[in-house]
Amino acid sequence: MHKDLPEDDKKNLNKLGFRFGVEYLYIPDLLKPGAVKLRALLWGIVNNTFYKDALPEDGRVAYSPSEEAPKDWYNIIGYSKLGDRVMRVDMVERLLALIRIAARDGSFKITEEMLSIAGASKEQMSRVLMDLDFELLDQDKNQEITFDTVFKKKKKFIFKNKTKTIKKIKKDKILKKMKTSKNTITKIKINPDSPFAVLSNLKLKK
Repeated sequence: MHKDLPEDDKKNLNKLGFRFGVEYLYIPDLLKPGAVKLRALLWGIVNNTFYKDALPEDGRVAYSPSEEAPKDWYNIIGYSKLGDRVMRVDMVERLLALIRIAARDGSFKITEEMLSIAGASKEQMSRVLMDLDFELLDQDKNQEITFDTVFKKKKKFIFKNKTKTIKKIKKDKILKKMKTSKNTITKIKINPDSPFAVLSNLKLKK
């Protein structure tokens, strides 16, 4: 949603402390440990459910998820569950920035810096990347993940198909409207007492 905001609005929100990432809109101050715990507490009070063991240790930007906490809960506290890692949203944005630099030709390989940000092994990083809509260039999912393994962005066809669907719906509506109009015209009966009734007998030369 924030991607559709005018640039002037984004600048104004930036002044208020908002940060616009590729995936997330966030406020850095609300990612601090105290704010994270407060959101978890408030959510727990409203929903009568507390996931104390799922909270990160103070200052941790990446950690292993708890099996009991749902994926959406991590978003509430300012984190994101990706694969079998949980990352603070600003760290996810940093990871995506590294990927953009590495993937200038469309594909990329895992780097030590990527692993460091996520606190992940190469296998864990591959699952993180898959949840971020990347996939293996070689579709053998059983292959060992190394620093030579190549990843690429998944192809998405939803927008193309959506456009075609919209065009088809519009076309069908237009044809239906034209058909209705034609039938309406055909069904019009001329009043024989009308002074213009004589015009119905006129035939135009083609």
